[in-house]
Amino acid sequence: MRGPGVIIVVACALFVAPARGSVEDWGSAAPPSMRAYRDDGNGRERPRRLALDGMTLSVAAGGTSDAPAEVAAYYATALGDARHGCGARFGDDERGGVAAIDYGEALDGDGVAARMGRVAATGDLGALGQLQAVWYERRPDGGTRYLNLWGALSLDKLLPPDGGDVAGGELDGVPRPTGGVRVLSAGERGALGRVVAYRVPGASAVAVRGDFLDELHARGWQSDDAFARFAALHERSGARLVRRGREIFVDVGRAGDDVSVVIIETERRG
Repeated sequence: MRGPGVIIVVACALFVAPARGSVEDWGSAAPPSMRAYRDDGNGRERPRRLALDGMTLSVAAGGTSDAPAEVAAYYATALGDARHGCGARFGDDERGGVAAIDYGEALDGDGVAARMGRVAATGDLGALGQLQAVWYERRPDGGTRYLNLWGALSLDKLLPPDGGDVAGGELDGVPRPTGGVRVLSAGERGALGRVVAYRVPGASAVAVRGDFLDELHARGWQSDDAFARFAALHERSGARLVRRGREIFVDVGRAGDDVSVVIIETERRG
């Protein structure tokens, strides 16, 4: 898991995360916003802040009684005007998304080329413009729930040029897998849940999982045996561990020739 694709994973996970108190909101410091569906601000929550690999993006979930196809068509038009470029649509009329780069102004070919030159020189995708994207899916009642995501990205932060760690740090009290390189650090600012992922080059998934769980146990984390039996029954290798009111889920698997280790910390329970 590396590069812009991780944005889809993290943003879609926020579909099920309700809006919390104003401490997570942008409030008056909000950057330029992406349009709500049909400009209906009442149908969308206030923007929240998503920390991703040392960057901060904005996300906001919304809903409408209109069908997904109508939401997709609206954003395909809204993100397909003269001030947007690099547009893409994926999925179908049940679930999918639309994404584009907002240049902030209408650009001709020379203007786009000049900005692309700055991106190549600096690794800062923000020099091209602001990412704007929407993910949508059908609700049981036939309407649509959707998630807007927008903000400036940096290639050097998503893909460090030296092949090293992305920014964002580790989870407190959770070790780094031996030989691992951090490829994802994400979470909603002001919320307690986070996800951190590592890539372990050329290793054995069985050995990495065993060593990592042993190290967690040595640091006081306790495995949930019932969860482990449930995961094994469904041919999954996930593990749930708890310590001092905290809860993490660990998933270890193959990623090409390497091993992927994903750790998700959920919010503390009462």
